[in-house]
Amino acid sequence: IEADQVILATGQRINAEIFSSVPGLSKTESRFIAVDPTSGASGMPGIFAGGDGCDGPSSVVEAIAAGERAAGGIHYFITGESELFWRKEQFIETEFDPEAEPSAASRENIPVIPPERRRHNFDEVERPWSIEVASRQAKRCLRCDYGKCDDKTPSSQRQKEMRHA
Repeated sequence: IEADQVILATGQRINAEIFSSVPGLSKTESRFIAVDPTSGASGMPGIFAGGDGCDGPSSVVEAIAAGERAAGGIHYFITGESELFWRKEQFIETEFDPEAEPSAASRENIPVIPPERRRHNFDEVERPWSIEVASRQAKRCLRCDYGKCDDKTPSSQRQKEMRHA
């Protein structure tokens, strides 16, 4: 498979002796930490786990997913809310003139760090635009809902229509 970069994340064996002295921490037959597969909750209230310590060596993606499940379990444990705040749709009201013509600015390239600085690290390659460039680029494309509803449509209804358009 052709790829620009491959990240190998190989887990090592966990030292099960570390966990044997912790009262209330259950282990699986394979000597990994036993957790609820939905929330990452262990047998001890307020203790959450995921990744290699629970499932054995796996992929980076699976480790990240386990972390996200545990974060959801922690959120529920602390707040009692099952709906995760980072999954809620958030709408930001912004004003623009739908009658204005789009900006004639050309598309900007995404700034990147030079190849020699990318070697032997995991630094972000793509850099953010400056505020000025981002604002200029935003003026090129803020007309995605233009013509889909009239001015009498309430903002929340317009947002709902935009989601389903």
